[in-house]
Amino acid sequence: MHAVTHPEPTFDAAVVGAGVSGLALAALLRRARPSWRIAVLEADEAPGGAARSSRAEGYLADWGPSGVLDDADGAVPLARALGADPRPADPAARTRWIYRDGGLRPLPTSPREALRSELLGPLGKAIALAEPWAPVGTEEESVDAFLARRFGRPAADALGEALVLGVLGGDPREVSLDAAFPELRAMERRHGSLLRAVRARTKRAQAAAPHADASTADAPPRPRLHGFGADGMQAFTDALAAAAGDALRTGTPVHALTRERDGWRLRCAGAEEVRARRVALAVPTHAAAELLGPHDAELADELAALPYAPMRVIALGYRRVDVPHPLGGFGYLIPAGRGARSLGVLFASTLFPGQAPEGTALLRVLAGGRRDPALVRMGADEALAVARRDLRVTLGVNAPPTHVRTLTWPRAIPQPLVGHPARVSRWRARAAALGPLALVGAAYGGAGVNACVRDARAVARAWTGDEVVDADAAPRG
Repeated sequence: MHAVTHPEPTFDAAVVGAGVSGLALAALLRRARPSWRIAVLEADEAPGGAARSSRAEGYLADWGPSGVLDDADGAVPLARALGADPRPADPAARTRWIYRDGGLRPLPTSPREALRSELLGPLGKAIALAEPWAPVGTEEESVDAFLARRFGRPAADALGEALVLGVLGGDPREVSLDAAFPELRAMERRHGSLLRAVRARTKRAQAAAPHADASTADAPPRPRLHGFGADGMQAFTDALAAAAGDALRTGTPVHALTRERDGWRLRCAGAEEVRARRVALAVPTHAAAELLGPHDAELADELAALPYAPMRVIALGYRRVDVPHPLGGFGYLIPAGRGARSLGVLFASTLFPGQAPEGTALLRVLAGGRRDPALVRMGADEALAVARRDLRVTLGVNAPPTHVRTLTWPRAIPQPLVGHPARVSRWRARAAALGPLALVGAAYGGAGVNACVRDARAVARAWTGDEVVDADAAPRG
């Protein structure tokens, strides 16, 4: 009898999935360890996942995220390091709206603004003013429960859905505050109160800029939305794909993983096999579950059970004169029960004027989510009729659009329900116990492009042993 031997792994790392998380991980690994051989295996014919854009008839439509906030360890510095050109959105993007009482109302962006908002009546404001004396939470809770505990039920009802809809398309009664908005929990635990936390941040901002305009003293600078102008988010994913170089293989689905002595064997389409010392699964959880089922059935079942919010994106172009609203700001959200089915509308041509022809307006209607999955499943004509009706109700747009494009995402946004942080810790520990294997992406590190980049950076740090994998660091040997 002869012992079975396996060939040495061909690759130092294999990344399954070429969305933002997978591409960012590959780009960071190549910068930190240029001597490594890396394979990025993507089932689709084009990389980018949901962060993709397309142009038709002079209109540029982003089918997933439309921009990213400027974050020190997020997408903006990485994009610049890779030669892309993220640019600040129109300053009006700081203003966001919510449809209520037959019109668009400014959506507060801080606890202090909420206390001044017309969205809260006198009783709601009186209850919310007692926030500094609310007890500090000791257990994980939903967004709705957190807001009700700290600011009162009127504030939770007025603001909770808007807080969650714009990020996750989810339900504030289900979504974990600790998973979706950990910064709010950190503010509470550090200062005992969100209002006290804002006051402390304001004092620090005033000390750093004592001669700043006093009118903005209660509003410390917030991260600014950045995009990629007329090229849309596709410019970022194109830069990531270019950084991956010949490591990227599209049209290459992975059908199975087999553990070997020195790593993993990945069986791809056409009986092709790839051997790698370490593997990252940067795919949706249901796809990861299929690969992990033979190795850990319980882990696979939990991954497959994670709910996703389905989304339909409808890009509508209009002659500017046919839209009576000034379209100032980022866009607006539509809570349930307000006479419209859509979740919200983005003023795309306001944020990035080059995304629509001169004299026109581009509106992106977002529909579906956990609230209305049936709207994602309905036919295109029926969904368009819903979107047009909603624009007529909310913006007074009666004219037909001159440009229509639509895309559906049956599984668009993973939902971090209460208990999610503990589940993610358990999932990652069980995956790591199988061998050199990492789970990376929005389902684990949080929704949004920045969260995906940060999650990829954490895996790159762990794999390379570097204390920091900087986006703009010089490559290391």
